[in-house]
Amino acid sequence: MSRTCRLPLALLASLVAGLAGTSAAQAAPAPAKVRFTAEGAVRTLVSQREITTTDAPAQTAGAPCPGTSAGGALDVATSGKWTGAADPATGAAAVTSILGDVFPNELDPRSFVLMVNSVVVAGSPCNLELNSGDTVLYYLSTLPAAAIDPSCRTNGRDGLCGSIDRTGPPAQITAIKEQQRFAAGKAPLTLSGTAGADPNGVADVRIRLTRVRGKKCHYYSGIDETFLRSKKCGADGQQLFSIGSGATWSYLLPRRMTPGRYTLDVQAVDALGNASVVGARGRDRIVFFVR
Repeated sequence: MSRTCRLPLALLASLVAGLAGTSAAQAAPAPAKVRFTAEGAVRTLVSQREITTTDAPAQTAGAPCPGTSAGGALDVATSGKWTGAADPATGAAAVTSILGDVFPNELDPRSFVLMVNSVVVAGSPCNLELNSGDTVLYYLSTLPAAAIDPSCRTNGRDGLCGSIDRTGPPAQITAIKEQQRFAAGKAPLTLSGTAGADPNGVADVRIRLTRVRGKKCHYYSGIDETFLRSKKCGADGQQLFSIGSGATWSYLLPRRMTPGRYTLDVQAVDALGNASVVGARGRDRIVFFVR
């Protein structure tokens, strides 16, 4: 006579859950869609773009590098044009070149640092699995990852967190609001704003003021201190002129502005000659009207 072994329901459920957990733990990480950027010594190596990691292993760089890791993301973003070296002590891979930028070398001890979701990763990029929605930044740094404050934030080119400063100080116009309208005789005489912090200071502030009225275009000359006729319309065709330096800036016009559509631009320059990019409406470019 055979006997059937019956397990208690609670124990059976526990075993099933345990097997499911084991299966999930052994499942390979899935490819992920991430936002990727890489900054080099003198240029942006990979402009921010969305990439998808793969199941295929990345270039090993002397150590295992899964395609779904941060190292795998670098492999996809550069089409394999990167190199790495394994630390003899730990076996962890460190990035040594990206698209021809090679560091460290005998003359320059800088190295590439990995930042994921604005947090510096001190370990190997091949050991960090990515999730969809992550932001991945590789940038050249004068500091090793372990020496960077975890709270430090950088875009990889602003001189912060050990990065190479290739960005001008942020500039802003505060005296006039975007699309603001003034009655004739009520337009401000003083143009003013701020220049943000920069690791190398604010060495120069430059402005540009242009006017369109009907089919006639004019630009303000800082030398002549008046509006002169312009052969071409459009603010970008005119030169900016210097008005000094510092965290706050202002410029006093000799007389009030006459009716027309105006564009005011401001640019800040640091001691290295890095100039901010002009053109962000409502910040460093303001369009306003005098009726």
